[in-house]
Amino acid sequence: MLKLKDGIVELFKKVVTSIPPDVEDAIKAAYGKEDEGGQTRGVLGAILEQIKEARVKNKPLCQHAGVPVFWVGMPRSLSRREISEIILDGTETAYKKIPAFWDRNEGDMAPSFPVPVVFFEETEGTSLVVDLLLNGADCENAGMFFSIKQPFTGNFTEVKTALLDYISQRGDNLCSPCVLGIGIGSERTQVAALSKKQLLRKISDKNTHPELMQLEQELAEALNTLVAEFPPLSCKTAILGVKAATVNLHSFSFLVDVSVSCWALRRGRLIWS
Repeated sequence: MLKLKDGIVELFKKVVTSIPPDVEDAIKAAYGKEDEGGQTRGVLGAILEQIKEARVKNKPLCQHAGVPVFWVGMPRSLSRREISEIILDGTETAYKKIPAFWDRNEGDMAPSFPVPVVFFEETEGTSLVVDLLLNGADCENAGMFFSIKQPFTGNFTEVKTALLDYISQRGDNLCSPCVLGIGIGSERTQVAALSKKQLLRKISDKNTHPELMQLEQELAEALNTLVAEFPPLSCKTAILGVKAATVNLHSFSFLVDVSVSCWALRRGRLIWS
């Protein structure tokens, strides 16, 4: 399994220096909607140039990488402990090899690299599938959690209303233009993990759940209207996409967690056979 470590290191290199095509396409679409010669169009143009330069020169898009988060789909025949050790070793190697990758910790008690968070899921296939997400500290700090003080009735109108109200009061730190991942459920740790996982979805995809697809579309439209005038960037497309999912809904515990990623949505996948 030693070669898997090399794959993890290469996955880091790819994720650190590039963003997926769907994210770049969304930024280009946002750029096209802005007034020519305007400040926001200039900012989005600079972002697109930064993306291009990082890809061409193979350099990090952003120094703020936060804590790496992995989702691992693995065949039952593999050892979870062994895979965890390889991911940890690969993460340490990647952080040593990639310059200007992260904000170094200070103090004798600080680790030399951030210990990754790893979620495992057993699969029926024969390949190991590893997804990696890097989300900077500012995005993590912009995340939201709240409970809706009424029973779940089967629709998500309450989620839309509560989120719009929440962001209207605290949304000036959303790192626009950004993508939102929303987890809806009845247990805190589950909804937090679920909201983060939504950032793995393509911006262009459509939710297979009709009510959630409607929620995503309505929230994106409403939030773009609401957030458009928030500083520091007033723009017509402040929200590049909204992705939502549910888990274990209970009528008397109605919780919502929101994960935020700025335009530098750094995610990638390794398939190891």
